[in-house]
Amino acid sequence: RVSIADFELLRVIGQGVTAKVFLARQKGSNRLCALKAQKKSRAGKHRVLRQMIKETDILKQLATGQNNDGEPQPINPFVVKLRWMFHNEAYLFLAFDFHAGGDIGTMLGRYKTLPSDVTRFYAAELVAAITSLHAQGIVHRDIKPENVLIDHEGHIVLTDFGMATQFSTIPSYPGDEMESSLTFCGSDIYLAPEVLQGLPYSFPVDWWALGTMIFEMLAGVTPFMAESKDDMFTGILEDEIVFPDEIKTELDTTDLIYGLLQKDPEDRLSRFDVKEHPYFAGIEWDKVYNKDYEPVHVPELDSSMDDDTQNFEEDFLDMKPILDVEVLGKSKPAFKSAYLFNTCYYDDDEQNADYTSD
Repeated sequence: RVSIADFELLRVIGQGVTAKVFLARQKGSNRLCALKAQKKSRAGKHRVLRQMIKETDILKQLATGQNNDGEPQPINPFVVKLRWMFHNEAYLFLAFDFHAGGDIGTMLGRYKTLPSDVTRFYAAELVAAITSLHAQGIVHRDIKPENVLIDHEGHIVLTDFGMATQFSTIPSYPGDEMESSLTFCGSDIYLAPEVLQGLPYSFPVDWWALGTMIFEMLAGVTPFMAESKDDMFTGILEDEIVFPDEIKTELDTTDLIYGLLQKDPEDRLSRFDVKEHPYFAGIEWDKVYNKDYEPVHVPELDSSMDDDTQNFEEDFLDMKPILDVEVLGKSKPAFKSAYLFNTCYYDDDEQNADYTSD
């Protein structure tokens, strides 16, 4: 079994409302990983608990190439790879491969915009990632620059499946009926109109988020940014897209963004037609999936350091790499979980059962 005692916490490289992400080194092997520490105390509410279980279940499927029934499914080359899951009294830990290139959110924070060729490269790999997820019934529901990592070679890695869901019925053709959700979740700036309206939504919410992100990579702001959240939501629901001068002359680019940001999800581009859009003309999708295209942007890294963190946010790096001791011993575990990844299991019918911690 693996426990937190087997890891040295080196730096903080990310933080959310309920979790902190560390750059950690496994003792003995010296292997680096990105270690997500999720407070169990945050799982007291039934909905939060169910979402944590759903996240780890989806990650297990993506890592093993097997669905819940043990049937093989294609490995998605552009999603984060889960290596271990384990726990103690206060935390559930998820250990992933470490990707030293940082994330697109940090890149935009430093450079404001990205060149058109870099944006197109990232957009193509994101299309490949999202298409593969949707073909497995998985909706990410939180696609945004901060959740798109860059590996050391310059390829994208989609991460943070904390809001993801999975449907059992997968559309085979355009117009097929889709399962839907009513859960209000996602990041405000990237929410699709149907989510804001409280309507049933499905796979198209990811394509809306991608359209918002492509606009942001090129323009430096999201298409409906406003001074207040209410005004922004009104813009998402009602406003037309206004392109800055440097984008509006690129007709294929603007047409792609229009196609992804259709207010009506039934009119939005999807996995059935987005690859054929002229914006991606000349791209051979097998080469995208096989990572045969040379990345346009290769992260700057110090080759003498395997733990180089120069591509991550300084605000995170300045934090002390320690767990919050105040929560230790105060949580009440409520679900079975987390031993060595290869032997972990989840039992949705026993969500309220006690479990034995390491």
